[in-house]
Parts: sequence; C-alpha cells; structure tokens
Amino acid sequence: MIAVTGATGFIGRHLVARLAASGRKVRAIVRPGSRRTPPPEAHDTRCVALTDPHLAGAFEDVDLVVHLAGCVRARAVDEFTRSNVDG
Repeated sequence: MIAVTGATGFIGRHLVARLAASGRKVRAIVRPGSRRTPPPEAHDTRCVALTDPHLAGAFEDVDLVVHLAGCVRARAVDEFTRSNVDG
C-alpha cells in the first residue's frame, strides 16, 4: 500500500491515478475540511491533519509514503512550521 499525502492537490491527484493505473493500492491522506473530493482511484481514504497526534494511525499497513501535502498560506511562521516541518 502506498499512502499519498496531499492527494487532493494537483500533483497528488495525478499521482494517485497513475499509481492505481499501474496496479498499486493507494491510500489518499486528506486533511479534514478539504473542499476537494479524494481521487476516485484511491483504494481508501483517511481524513487526518498533519498536526493530529493520531496521524501515525493513518499509515498502518503502508509500505511507502509520498508526502506532497503542505501549508501554502499561514498567518504566522509557526503555522507553516507545524504543518510543513513537524507534520
């Protein structure tokens, strides 16, 4: 199983489709409150924030993680750090 964070983004959506088309099982990792729907090609979807203390549970039974999620707008530097570094 391959997990893709940022699976609803431009690159993530295309990667999920490509991996699924090649026969791989893909788990879409999607942030809570996302207005975009998960890629239909994903084998399953987990809705979890990168800053969630239970984040590790979304990666059970995963062999590989492709990390494409990230914060692109924030009110303060620590908000970027929490999502893009700590997550």
